[in-house]
Amino acid sequence: MKVEISGCVMDIGASVMMPSESAEDTLPSMFWGLDPIYGVFAKLYIKDILELKKSRPVPGVFFYKTHPITKVDVLGTIVQKRERERFFNFGVDDGTGVISCLWWKKPRAVENVRLASLPFDLSVLERLNRINQLENSNSQLELGDVVQVRGRLRDYRDQREINSSSVCESLCLWAVVLCMGNAVRLSVGG
Repeated sequence: MKVEISGCVMDIGASVMMPSESAEDTLPSMFWGLDPIYGVFAKLYIKDILELKKSRPVPGVFFYKTHPITKVDVLGTIVQKRERERFFNFGVDDGTGVISCLWWKKPRAVENVRLASLPFDLSVLERLNRINQLENSNSQLELGDVVQVRGRLRDYRDQREINSSSVCESLCLWAVVLCMGNAVRLSVGG
């Protein structure tokens, strides 16, 4: 059974609404929440991410076929890396393309603490500094590392990039195969 609401035709029992006009027209934003891919990290190939169409009325929303996408999950190899004062900028290649990823550095609250205002002994401050050193040594990604990047999509200076919320080094080959299989399933089933 099909129902038309605000120019969109919805097949009752289907999980995705299809526009009644041409394929270039998108769903009204009030229906985006009905799409099962909206609001989750969509596992896509970088080639597909670079080809996503921008939403005209809402910045930060892109369309993969008819699905609104804001967040992505990518698995690839680090092929370039630059460190800035406030963030790391690295390129990730999954074999279909290369995309720039931003990984923001966390502000170091321990560095801003004054010794005179400490209500606890110095050993606690030393422990916090040791935790920060361990975090820094564990968060160093090198060229050639296989990583899984999750984050929000954005366009900056006409270049598509991922504003990363998490970056994990992937050491397990089965995780790589599973991630690639999920991306294929989305592109075929889509």
